[in-house]
Amino acid sequence: MSQEMGETYCSLDTEMDYDFDFSNNDFFELCHHLQIAPSLISVYFKPATALLLNTRFRLSYCPLCLREDISSYGLPVWRKTWCYVSAPFCMKHQVLLVHLSDFLPFVKSWDAFANRKPILDPQHVYYPRARQWGGVPIALLGTDLGIKVQAWLSALRCPARYPRATNALPMGPLLVLATEFLLQHFLHSTAPGNSGGLARMWFSYQRGRMLHRDRSWRACLKNGAGESTPYQRMMALLLLGYVFDIFSDTDLRRIRSACCFSGHSWADLIDRFAHIDGPYPQELYKYMCHVFTDDMLAMFSGLRWFIDNVKNHVI
Repeated sequence: MSQEMGETYCSLDTEMDYDFDFSNNDFFELCHHLQIAPSLISVYFKPATALLLNTRFRLSYCPLCLREDISSYGLPVWRKTWCYVSAPFCMKHQVLLVHLSDFLPFVKSWDAFANRKPILDPQHVYYPRARQWGGVPIALLGTDLGIKVQAWLSALRCPARYPRATNALPMGPLLVLATEFLLQHFLHSTAPGNSGGLARMWFSYQRGRMLHRDRSWRACLKNGAGESTPYQRMMALLLLGYVFDIFSDTDLRRIRSACCFSGHSWADLIDRFAHIDGPYPQELYKYMCHVFTDDMLAMFSGLRWFIDNVKNHVI
């Protein structure tokens, strides 16, 4: 594909998801120009479309992967695995993804490879959407705990690798729905009268943009998760690991120590996080009761404790 054709394709429809939409007319037009059967591409990629980052916020990448691409193939390739809210880490190289400062949609893999510096300047035009440094340095936290949760989430989608396998495997799909909802909840956007999700606000000194149009809790969940940075998503994974009893006491002491050293507090008890995160709209609490079944609450004591304390802060 020529650069001219690629740039034309990426500018045809700003509302289309060119990474994952294989049903749009523009996609079929591209296949016609390339003389490739659309069905072959759809079957080969089979992309999951749950918890995707918004198109304009898919700027996170693994520099080690890009270097290997150049060495092996002569060109860098942007991975679809970098486009998911639940995947802020490169599982191959065990590193937190870094953020691209600016890009052209068709050549952002080359932009990333060209040694663009991470965004640290608050005056930079893209700083509000990057802000990956957060408040707790990755050097203190390490990556293994977040990767543990990311691997656990990946295993939920494969019953054969389900880490808490029981005879009640039908709970697997329900757990996937529950974890996806809670990740979005920890990352939800700020709106008037709403302080934003724990992972977005509690572990960073910066404040994200406020949602003014659709201020419903559903819109806050969708926009907040879709516009989150690798650091924010990492903190959401750590909160998820806490709630779903993935971490050992030693793991929790490590997280608490790193947060304390950085001037942020990690609650000793989950009910403290439920209190900080509140108050909760009645409609949101009803949806939580629908998502988190009695069997699920019985299996995960941390989740049960969290939901019980959410109930005490419903408005």
